[in-house]
Amino acid sequence: MRIGYVLHECFKSSSGAREWDRLLGVQVVVDLDPQNLERAKEKLAPWALGVLAEHRCDFGLFEAQLAVLDEEDEPGRYFRHCYLIGAGAGAKAVQLEDSPSEPAEILRLAYEDEAVERDLTAQAALLDKAG
Repeated sequence: MRIGYVLHECFKSSSGAREWDRLLGVQVVVDLDPQNLERAKEKLAPWALGVLAEHRCDFGLFEAQLAVLDEEDEPGRYFRHCYLIGAGAGAKAVQLEDSPSEPAEILRLAYEDEAVERDLTAQAALLDKAG
């Protein structure tokens, strides 16, 4: 299981729903004991602001997360997420929110998610062989 920071630019779909479209940055966090998790959560907004300044992004809405990452670096269950608005170095963090679940519960659920995904992949492989 990998845990890390991820930053997406948010776009509005034709239905008006929020969509993630462009991945701007990913940084894997290796050591996450409880004390380091709190430090990692505190560094989420500064990390995201640094990525936005580096990419010199146009004005927009962005979402950063400290989350469990899948194989494609897409976030799953999160520890903290942050919305940012603005452009490049002028962006500002406008909302920070911690997960309502405790870190141990997030990790337990993420392990369960991975187990289900492995089972589904194995079942699909068996169906392909049988088909």
